[in-house]
Amino acid sequence: MLVIGMILVTPAMACPAGTPCGSTASGVEKKEITGMEKYEKIAFALNLKDVQKLSGSPSATDLKQIEDGAKVYSIEKTLEDGSADYVTGVILPVEVIAEDNISVQISNVFVIWSGEKPAQVMSATQIFEDKTLKELTLNRVGDDGEILNTQVVDNGAIIGDTNADFFTTNTEDGYWTCVANELIDDCLCSVLGIVCPPGTPSICDVCLTVLSPCFYMPSLLTCSPAAVCMGVEIIYVMAMCY
Repeated sequence: MLVIGMILVTPAMACPAGTPCGSTASGVEKKEITGMEKYEKIAFALNLKDVQKLSGSPSATDLKQIEDGAKVYSIEKTLEDGSADYVTGVILPVEVIAEDNISVQISNVFVIWSGEKPAQVMSATQIFEDKTLKELTLNRVGDDGEILNTQVVDNGAIIGDTNADFFTTNTEDGYWTCVANELIDDCLCSVLGIVCPPGTPSICDVCLTVLSPCFYMPSLLTCSPAAVCMGVEIIYVMAMCY
């Protein structure tokens, strides 16, 4: 078994040439943030209590690897009245575990925030096995400080009876229901191997392409492009529901 803590192998191109991740997300545009501004955003995210809880207690070396592997985006969201809202989205690689080219487990923490609105934090763990997405679990910190999780995909199939506690919150009515439902709808396309209808997030019709090598030969090298692509799509969904 190969365990790489707090690092994600990030390829130069996460999606097929000429087809950027998120190309079908309706009303949302993104721009990657680099340089000093990127590290300022990462530092802000890492200081959030929910991020610390979901990522554990990384060592100084692990923190450096998280910073190096992180992706930061400025996301422009078109509101119903036609105005624009700018949301910062951060993807923090937490862990990659590969077992003898049989399975790969990848965990990322996602953070979004905008102006005066409170940050929203979630983590996702994906397990690729037997040429398919075997499991997808979402985690967040509840109002009482406890970690809540809901499994969206189990044994390669969509789970109908998800954890209701994950969707409820005292401060953001409907937000986590929106996030989970969007991801469930999108993953249904991916699991069934079909193209999602126009206007839905593009985990299936963009990321499914880069998932193919992972399906047939699971490894860090073959699964990392799909993990990065799916990570961008999860940030998109969080921004759309924000």
